[in-house]
Amino acid sequence: MTIVQIGESTKDEAIPPLPYHPHWLRMEPWVIDDETVIRAHTPEDLSVIKAWTPAESQPFLHIHPTIVAEVRGTVVGYGQYLVSATVFFHLALRIADEWQRFGLGRRLMDYRIALAREIHCAHHYAIVLKSKPAMMALCEKVGMSAYYEDAQTITYQGRTA
Repeated sequence: MTIVQIGESTKDEAIPPLPYHPHWLRMEPWVIDDETVIRAHTPEDLSVIKAWTPAESQPFLHIHPTIVAEVRGTVVGYGQYLVSATVFFHLALRIADEWQRFGLGRRLMDYRIALAREIHCAHHYAIVLKSKPAMMALCEKVGMSAYYEDAQTITYQGRTA
């Protein structure tokens, strides 16, 4: 495995190296319209993304691959994922409050599903808090179904083939 540096260290915080996986940044950006694009994140995006991320999840920003939704040159949402040999896991998906209800979450989810399909993962999963009905509805809209449920979460499963 090759290690690449995704950003420069600052006096406040050193950004650890990110293990590179060839599938992480393999797909071309999706141009939605003249103002909107879904693309792989850059080191410059991390400060914006970090502002929306709960403190307990921030260490994962440097570990898991991230895609962003950019409108008029501004990052307004992001999605993270994790890939194993045959399974694709949807991790975080966040859209800035003022940009919700414009279909950007759906676009980020569609991009990740296309990536899972491209790298031949048979299934994709998302663990969703029951307190997030919009995310549960999104999972169902993209064809995922409830696979497992506990007191606080529902695990959704979808097929990519």
